[in-house]
Amino acid sequence: NEATGLDPQLVPAFSRSRSSPLTYSQLVRFDENMAIQPELAESWTLSDDKLTWTFVLRPGLKFHDGSAVTSKDVVASFKRWQNRAVDGKVLMARTAAFETPDDRTFVFKLKQPYGMMLETLGGAANTLFVMREKDAATDAFAEVKESVGSGPFKFLREAWVPGAMV
Repeated sequence: NEATGLDPQLVPAFSRSRSSPLTYSQLVRFDENMAIQPELAESWTLSDDKLTWTFVLRPGLKFHDGSAVTSKDVVASFKRWQNRAVDGKVLMARTAAFETPDDRTFVFKLKQPYGMMLETLGGAANTLFVMREKDAATDAFAEVKESVGSGPFKFLREAWVPGAMV
């Protein structure tokens, strides 16, 4: 079953689960034992009151176009994703604010503790793939027309035959 579109939020679930992780990266992900592992994140901390999650991105991360992966890309991707993902809506309802103190650090300030933070970001129900901020600015119900991720494979539009080969 091949991908029929480029947007990791709009293509059918099975196609998305097969193709999107090749092009896009996640902040954190589940490993083969269903344990959360960092992918783009280098580290994260949770405040004692359980209301502030601070994530630090690995240094030197790049999208396939050579631009840096930054904390603003992550926040923009989250904001777009939460419009379509039920688990994203649940987390967003508990989020008071986002902060991006620098290009590698972003902060979720919560209204109440949320014990499923890492599982939600890791895609327990619907995967949050990190896109460039400019792509994530696309309406959540409109298709992103480019596929520029930071995953292990680069999308080559000239080799794409929708529904047959990607």
